[in-house]
Amino acid sequence: MQKNTSLRELLKALHRHVVPKIFAAVYKANSESSRYNGGRNSTQQT
Repeated sequence: MQKNTSLRELLKALHRHVVPKIFAAVYKANSESSRYNGGRNSTQQT
């Protein structure tokens, strides 16, 4: 039980640190690609 809860806390901390970095990287790549394409694909991407 204790090991399971600690693992869950570890996953929570991992998500808290990793997910924002992933979102930032994806957002940066999206903005750069849309700027490169002249904003043509910005309407297609949801």
